[in-house]
Amino acid sequence: MVSAFAQSFDPPQQVTDLKWMLGTWTGKGKMEMMGTAMDTSITMTTTMEGQFLKSVSVYDMGAVKMEETQYVGWNEEKKEYTSWAFTNLAPTPRIEHGKMENGAMVMTSESWQGMVGRGTMKKISETKVGFLLEFQNESKWDKAMDIELTKK
Repeated sequence: MVSAFAQSFDPPQQVTDLKWMLGTWTGKGKMEMMGTAMDTSITMTTTMEGQFLKSVSVYDMGAVKMEETQYVGWNEEKKEYTSWAFTNLAPTPRIEHGKMENGAMVMTSESWQGMVGRGTMKKISETKVGFLLEFQNESKWDKAMDIELTKK
């Protein structure tokens, strides 16, 4: 009975399948929003915390610095990932839903601060991942950032 109880605290397999994201990742590139391009640097540290994948990130965009803590879990009932991201730029968390598509984690946000975003993280190698950020513009997606992150 005790071992069955202890096993219930293990993360779902779908979350442990994301172990390729663990580590500290950094990268630099451009972010474009509303016609303005900004030099951007990203540092993202991803760990396992309980039943969640936890990412603590800093996006330095010059005049704007966004700090974010995000938890990703698995919703067995809906057969999808769900995440909650807390940032210094908004009083409410950003909630996202998604799945693995062709080896990439694709998460689409609920409406947050008047926008709907989609983030895609794809493993390139053991030490490189691609990160694509897009925002919905009516029926199409506008690319805001497409950056490669390197594992430290």
